Amino acid sequence: MLDFSEGFPEETTDEPTSSSWLPMVVSRVFSGSANPVRSTLLTGPRGAELIERNRNEDVMKVMNADSRNRRCADCSAEIGGDAWASLCLGVFLCIQCCGVHRSLGTHVSQCRSLDLDDWSDEQISALTGNAAANALLEAHVPPGRARPCPTDPIELRAEWIRAKYCEKAFTVPLHIPVSIETYDMGPRMLLLRFGRRLRQVTAVVKQGVLLAALGQHWTAQPRHLMVLEPGMFAVSKPCKDKGPQDRPIDSKSIEIVSADGTPVLQCEAPRASDAAAWLMSLRGSIALGTRCGIRSGWLRKAGAWNTRLRRRWFILHPSGLYYFTVNVGSELPLTAEVGGQWRGMVSRTSVKGIEFLGVLTSVEKILVVTPKRVYTLVSSDDDVSTWLSPLAEWAGLTPTPKGIGR
Repeated sequence: MLDFSEGFPEETTDEPTSSSWLPMVVSRVFSGSANPVRSTLLTGPRGAELIERNRNEDVMKVMNADSRNRRCADCSAEIGGDAWASLCLGVFLCIQCCGVHRSLGTHVSQCRSLDLDDWSDEQISALTGNAAANALLEAHVPPGRARPCPTDPIELRAEWIRAKYCEKAFTVPLHIPVSIETYDMGPRMLLLRFGRRLRQVTAVVKQGVLLAALGQHWTAQPRHLMVLEPGMFAVSKPCKDKGPQDRPIDSKSIEIVSADGTPVLQCEAPRASDAAAWLMSLRGSIALGTRCGIRSGWLRKAGAWNTRLRRRWFILHPSGLYYFTVNVGSELPLTAEVGGQWRGMVSRTSVKGIEFLGVLTSVEKILVVTPKRVYTLVSSDDDVSTWLSPLAEWAGLTPTPKGIGR
């Protein structure tokens, strides 16, 4: 019971106001409590007085017991003052990933704030920590699949979280090995940076190579290529703008950097959802990609519109048959643009037939048939006969004598 024997403030003729008696009542309440609460009234935005949040010390001890708990279990973002945890899963989360967890339903993940919500001893004991949970739920992440980053679009994080917790996709090994083609992407619009300008291109990812054609339509002859290989990183550049209540906005900008941190390519997707799809494709292709060709050498080439045989350096790569004006070695250059040393390419998916003139032991010509043109390959420094079998295996076709199967 409160004791006001010392009396209230002296009476005045003025009408009583809360400012005259409220401080004394508050001090009596705090001093009369068995567990006194420290008055921590702070002046907040708009002049309102906000009570400083007192953290649950027991929960904080569990989180601080392992440094891995101080980073989000799903995106590795550093958990600051706004820390959350999932009761069902026993993991610690950032506020962004917590929002995705809430959308899964309480039967999958029930989230609580470490400093806003009350915690029972049973709930605290259920927090196994990020290391133990991820050791089980991320035991068999497929090659090329990567945990999202703190700056990634929320859609990419949501896809990872659904696969991890709802589908349990990473708890058991896959029966079928993951192919690099898993991360191929069909034609999509991009804004590609050339110097200081962003130009609209239509781009694809094919077996570890990013190919881009200028304009809104994909063409059989792209103008730009970049090989994606281990050591690179595809990162989502943070958006400088802020949303309502200073909330972060999903970024649409992507940057590919080399192992030493040097930017190799900068681009921007039309929407954040497109940026999420690009990031997944690029990261998977980087992890499994290679610049090494299947075969390389000098051959002479003629096309449908120019029957003159021209000497070209060919590289047979899983993504396509590339030809150059100079010997660039057995590996594709990291980047190239049509018009320089790189003269063109034949996409593997566009090849409809592999024909030859002569006999298998002594081939005079190889015809690579595509819907729009036929490429004629003739021996130069390299014997064209040695290219027949690799080309047929690469295209997944049986070589046929000229005129059969056309």
